[in-house]
Amino acid sequence: VRNMHTRCMQMEQLIEDLMQLTRLESGSVNLNYQVFSVREILESLFDLYSAESEHTGKEFVMDLPEDDELNVLGDSNGLIRVFDNLIVNSMRYTKENGHIALQAFRDTSENTPGIHVIIKDDGCGIPADEIAYVFDRFYRAANSSINKTGSGLGLAIVKSIVLKHHGKVWVESQINIGSSFHVLLPPSEK
Repeated sequence: VRNMHTRCMQMEQLIEDLMQLTRLESGSVNLNYQVFSVREILESLFDLYSAESEHTGKEFVMDLPEDDELNVLGDSNGLIRVFDNLIVNSMRYTKENGHIALQAFRDTSENTPGIHVIIKDDGCGIPADEIAYVFDRFYRAANSSINKTGSGLGLAIVKSIVLKHHGKVWVESQINIGSSFHVLLPPSEK
């Protein structure tokens, strides 16, 4: 009965993720755009996952500028989902006594100005020939079998939400060294 309950919850999450991704891609989701602080979202998620990581032996650190709220014009619930998903993935694929770093800053370079968020881990990494596919629906890297939870839709949802914010998302990764997921969002004028 316990296994059936677990499988039902997994199926429910899969259906919910698929419905959300379909709505995002079809344009039928109305995002609530307003100016808000990415810093506040990241601090809140850091507090939540710091408490959880204490029981795993994983070190979770954060590096944010002291004098910048990192404001963006966007849908706060959507971006919470983005950062939550990326942090959860880093936690999931990082071994005990591993390290996860959350960093955000205002990128002022000419080619890519914006609010840049990086979630970096020293987990199992992604094979180089599979990096181009990690944001595709249902795609799971060959080495993802170390952790079979999840729907295979999380990164597709992340990409869709970031694109709705006129942002960019990408990953840099090496096997047995780790991964760095980058999100770059246009800054708010306010």
